[in-house]
Amino acid sequence: MKFKYKITIIILLIIVALAYLIFGFINWQKRQDAKMASCEYLDENRYGVSIDPINFIDCFDIFSIEQESLLYQNNRMNLYYIRDDKHDYNISMLNTLKNYKIDNGFIYIYEPLIFPESEYARIQFGDKPWQFPQKFFINGEVKEINYKSPQEFPNYIQVEMTTGEVTLYNTYDQIPDEVKNIFKSLEQ
Repeated sequence: MKFKYKITIIILLIIVALAYLIFGFINWQKRQDAKMASCEYLDENRYGVSIDPINFIDCFDIFSIEQESLLYQNNRMNLYYIRDDKHDYNISMLNTLKNYKIDNGFIYIYEPLIFPESEYARIQFGDKPWQFPQKFFINGEVKEINYKSPQEFPNYIQVEMTTGEVTLYNTYDQIPDEVKNIFKSLEQ
Protein backbone atom coordinates (compact mmCIF):
# COMPACT_ATOMS: atom_id res chain seq x y z
CA MET A 1 0.00 0.00 0.00
CA LYS A 2 2.79 2.45 0.86
CA PHE A 3 4.54 1.75 -2.44
CA LYS A 4 1.41 2.59 -4.53
CA TYR A 5 0.94 5.77 -2.47
CA LYS A 6 4.53 6.90 -3.19
CA ILE A 7 4.19 6.14 -6.90
CA THR A 8 0.92 8.08 -7.07
CA ILE A 9 2.50 11.11 -5.37
CA ILE A 10 5.53 11.01 -7.69
CA ILE A 11 3.30 10.78 -10.78
CA LEU A 12 1.13 13.61 -9.49
CA LEU A 13 4.22 15.80 -8.85
CA ILE A 14 5.52 15.09 -12.36
CA ILE A 15 2.16 16.05 -13.89
CA VAL A 16 2.03 19.29 -11.86
CA ALA A 17 5.63 20.17 -12.83
CA LEU A 18 4.92 19.55 -16.53
CA ALA A 19 1.74 21.63 -16.39
CA TYR A 20 3.67 24.45 -14.71
CA LEU A 21 6.40 24.35 -17.40
CA ILE A 22 3.89 24.30 -20.26
CA PHE A 23 1.88 27.16 -18.74
CA GLY A 24 5.11 29.18 -18.22
CA PHE A 25 6.21 28.64 -21.82
CA ILE A 26 2.81 29.63 -23.23
CA ASN A 27 2.81 32.77 -21.07
CA TRP A 28 6.37 33.65 -22.18
CA GLN A 29 5.42 33.15 -25.84
CA LYS A 30 2.39 35.44 -25.47
CA ARG A 31 4.55 38.17 -23.87
CA GLN A 32 7.14 37.86 -26.65
CA ASP A 33 4.45 38.05 -29.34
CA ALA A 34 2.90 41.13 -27.69
CA LYS A 35 6.31 42.78 -27.41
CA MET A 36 7.12 42.09 -31.08
CA ALA A 37 3.68 43.38 -32.15
CA SER A 38 4.43 46.68 -30.41
CA CYS A 39 7.55 47.24 -32.52
CA GLU A 40 6.27 49.56 -35.22
CA TYR A 41 9.23 49.23 -37.60
CA LEU A 42 10.36 45.65 -36.91
CA ASP A 43 10.50 43.72 -40.19
CA GLU A 44 10.22 40.11 -39.12
CA ASN A 45 10.86 38.88 -42.67
CA ARG A 46 14.07 40.76 -43.47
CA TYR A 47 16.09 37.52 -43.30
CA GLY A 48 13.66 35.62 -45.50
CA VAL A 49 12.01 33.93 -42.49
CA SER A 50 10.39 35.18 -39.31
CA ILE A 51 12.71 36.18 -36.50
CA ASP A 52 13.06 33.39 -33.97
CA PRO A 53 11.48 34.84 -30.82
CA ILE A 54 14.27 33.41 -28.68
CA ASN A 55 16.69 35.75 -30.49
CA PHE A 56 14.43 38.77 -30.08
CA ILE A 57 15.32 40.59 -26.85
CA ASP A 58 13.40 43.87 -26.79
CA CYS A 59 12.27 46.91 -28.73
CA PHE A 60 11.69 50.56 -27.94
CA ASP A 61 10.79 53.49 -30.18
CA ILE A 62 12.40 52.72 -33.56
CA PHE A 63 14.98 50.27 -32.17
CA SER A 64 15.20 46.57 -31.43
CA ILE A 65 17.76 44.38 -29.72
CA GLU A 66 18.43 40.93 -31.08
CA GLN A 67 20.71 38.18 -29.87
CA GLU A 68 22.71 35.69 -31.90
CA SER A 69 24.54 32.75 -30.37
CA LEU A 70 27.49 31.50 -32.34
CA LEU A 71 30.49 29.25 -32.00
CA TYR A 72 33.73 31.21 -32.28
CA GLN A 73 37.12 29.52 -31.79
CA ASN A 74 35.43 26.55 -30.06
CA ASN A 75 33.65 28.83 -27.58
CA ARG A 76 29.95 29.68 -27.44
CA MET A 77 29.52 33.44 -27.81
CA ASN A 78 26.45 35.65 -27.58
CA LEU A 79 26.30 38.76 -29.74
CA TYR A 80 23.69 41.46 -29.28
CA TYR A 81 22.69 43.78 -32.10
CA ILE A 82 21.18 47.18 -31.44
CA ARG A 83 19.23 47.82 -34.59
CA ASP A 84 17.56 50.90 -36.03
CA ASP A 85 14.52 49.25 -37.61
CA LYS A 86 13.13 52.43 -39.14
CA HIS A 87 16.32 53.08 -41.13
CA ASP A 88 17.08 49.36 -41.57
CA TYR A 89 20.62 48.89 -40.23
CA ASN A 90 22.51 47.60 -37.20
CA ILE A 91 23.92 50.44 -35.11
CA SER A 92 26.07 48.31 -32.88
CA MET A 93 27.29 44.80 -32.13
CA LEU A 94 27.97 44.02 -28.47
CA ASN A 95 29.01 40.95 -26.53
CA THR A 96 27.13 42.04 -23.38
CA LEU A 97 23.97 44.02 -22.75
CA LYS A 98 25.84 45.93 -20.04
CA ASN A 99 27.43 48.10 -22.76
CA TYR A 100 24.32 50.16 -23.51
CA LYS A 101 22.02 52.38 -21.51
CA ILE A 102 18.86 54.35 -22.21
CA ASP A 103 18.81 57.73 -20.48
CA ASN A 104 16.89 60.95 -21.07
CA GLY A 105 15.78 60.17 -24.64
CA PHE A 106 19.13 58.77 -25.81
CA ILE A 107 20.73 55.37 -26.18
CA TYR A 108 24.36 55.42 -25.04
CA ILE A 109 26.51 52.61 -26.39
CA TYR A 110 30.06 51.64 -25.53
CA GLU A 111 31.20 49.37 -28.36
CA PRO A 112 34.62 47.81 -27.82
CA LEU A 113 36.13 45.58 -30.50
CA ILE A 114 35.05 41.98 -30.05
CA PHE A 115 36.99 40.16 -32.75
CA PRO A 116 40.43 40.37 -34.36
CA GLU A 117 40.63 42.60 -37.45
CA SER A 118 40.41 39.66 -39.88
CA GLU A 119 36.90 38.79 -38.65
CA TYR A 120 35.24 42.10 -39.56
CA ALA A 121 33.49 42.75 -42.89
CA ARG A 122 35.80 44.56 -45.29
CA ILE A 123 35.67 45.81 -48.85
CA GLN A 124 38.17 46.94 -51.46
CA PHE A 125 37.62 49.53 -54.18
CA GLY A 126 39.97 48.97 -57.10
CA ASP A 127 43.60 49.48 -56.06
CA LYS A 128 42.71 51.21 -52.79
CA PRO A 129 43.55 49.48 -49.51
CA TRP A 130 40.95 47.34 -47.75
CA GLN A 131 38.32 49.32 -45.89
CA PHE A 132 35.96 48.40 -43.08
CA PRO A 133 32.45 49.84 -43.64
CA GLN A 134 30.06 50.89 -40.88
CA LYS A 135 26.61 52.45 -41.36
CA PHE A 136 25.14 55.21 -39.19
CA PHE A 137 22.12 57.52 -39.46
CA ILE A 138 23.74 60.98 -39.54
CA ASN A 139 22.23 64.30 -40.67
CA GLY A 140 18.95 62.69 -41.70
CA GLU A 141 20.33 59.83 -43.80
CA VAL A 142 22.06 56.47 -43.47
CA LYS A 143 25.70 57.00 -44.36
CA GLU A 144 28.39 54.39 -44.85
CA ILE A 145 31.70 55.34 -43.30
CA ASN A 146 34.73 53.37 -44.44
CA TYR A 147 37.43 52.98 -41.81
CA LYS A 148 41.03 51.91 -42.45
CA SER A 149 40.84 49.36 -39.62
CA PRO A 150 38.41 48.27 -36.89
CA GLN A 151 40.60 50.13 -34.37
CA GLU A 152 39.24 53.35 -35.93
CA PHE A 153 35.60 52.40 -35.25
CA PRO A 154 33.94 54.79 -32.82
CA ASN A 155 33.80 53.24 -29.35
CA TYR A 156 31.18 55.65 -28.00
CA ILE A 157 27.85 56.05 -29.77
CA GLN A 158 25.00 58.32 -28.73
CA VAL A 159 21.66 57.83 -30.47
CA GLU A 160 18.61 60.11 -30.24
CA MET A 161 15.72 57.71 -29.65
CA THR A 162 12.92 59.34 -31.62
CA THR A 163 14.83 60.22 -34.78
CA GLY A 164 17.67 57.68 -34.74
CA GLU A 165 20.24 60.46 -35.25
CA VAL A 166 23.70 59.17 -34.28
CA THR A 167 26.63 61.05 -32.75
CA LEU A 168 29.99 59.25 -32.79
CA TYR A 169 32.92 59.69 -30.42
CA ASN A 170 36.34 58.05 -30.57
CA THR A 171 37.83 59.49 -27.37
CA TYR A 172 36.66 60.96 -24.07
CA ASP A 173 37.94 64.36 -25.19
CA GLN A 174 35.17 64.44 -27.81
CA ILE A 175 32.37 63.46 -25.39
CA PRO A 176 30.36 66.30 -23.80
CA ASP A 177 30.96 66.58 -20.03
CA GLU A 178 27.29 65.95 -19.18
CA VAL A 179 27.40 62.39 -20.62
CA LYS A 180 30.99 61.30 -19.87
CA ASN A 181 29.92 59.53 -16.68
CA ILE A 182 27.31 57.53 -18.58
CA PHE A 183 29.92 56.22 -21.00
CA LYS A 184 32.36 55.52 -18.15
CA SER A 185 29.74 53.41 -16.38
CA LEU A 186 29.23 51.35 -19.56
CA GLU A 187 32.91 50.42 -19.76
CA GLN A 188 32.88 48.59 -16.43
